[in-house]
Amino acid sequence: MTAIAVSPSQQGFIIGADGRGRVDDASRAANPTPAVRDNQTAQKIFPILGQDRCIAYAVAGNVIATDPEPPFNGIEECSKLARIATDYNYENATKLVNQFSKALTKAINEAKHFPQLDARADGSWTIMDLIFARYFRGVPFLIYVNFHHSNRFAEFRSQQMQLDGVLYGSDIIRRAMYDDSGRVIPNSLFSEYVQDPQAIQSLEDSEKYVKGYIQACSTDLALSMDEPICKRIGGRIHVAQITPTGFRWRIPPLTE
Repeated sequence: MTAIAVSPSQQGFIIGADGRGRVDDASRAANPTPAVRDNQTAQKIFPILGQDRCIAYAVAGNVIATDPEPPFNGIEECSKLARIATDYNYENATKLVNQFSKALTKAINEAKHFPQLDARADGSWTIMDLIFARYFRGVPFLIYVNFHHSNRFAEFRSQQMQLDGVLYGSDIIRRAMYDDSGRVIPNSLFSEYVQDPQAIQSLEDSEKYVKGYIQACSTDLALSMDEPICKRIGGRIHVAQITPTGFRWRIPPLTE
């Protein structure tokens, strides 16, 4: 799991993510060596930039596996597809995301990357999620894509989201900060991290909202409230802005 937050303002989008790349419990048990450790500076946000598009996508889930033959690296696969998406003449942003997702699903199936770590209510298993925040020909869009598998076959489902922001990670922590309509919870246990979304008027306000949620999910209090999710959230936060004129890091990622 990852904490990802997206906040729109009149000037553009702010998108942020935590930096923890956590080795799953099964791999830890199978190989309890110092080499099997968490990465606290993982990059999870990446741009797709072209003449008529300025897009950021964030990656979450079971992204890397060394067991299959060939091995699977979701970050590298997305990077290949992002290079194609930079110049290809898509009719609209939905088709760009759809083609990107189809190609990534094909790579997942070819690598037989079928982790059974995050069960879904329908009995299938989540592989990974992508969130696209973007401008395509000047029009803003926000799309969530879930990649999942059952019976050793991967599929994807995409959902166009309202342009009022995304808080992806711990729903328990989100509900301790904001209600389902986005209103601030009075006397929240995480009040120091709260930024009223209805009062957002600038990119700076959006950055506070984004960072606040990720920071809240990274606290010891959050860990005590939602241990299965929040133990996988932490590390260095990185934040980017996406506007009709470009992509810029506000807090850049680091590499170890």
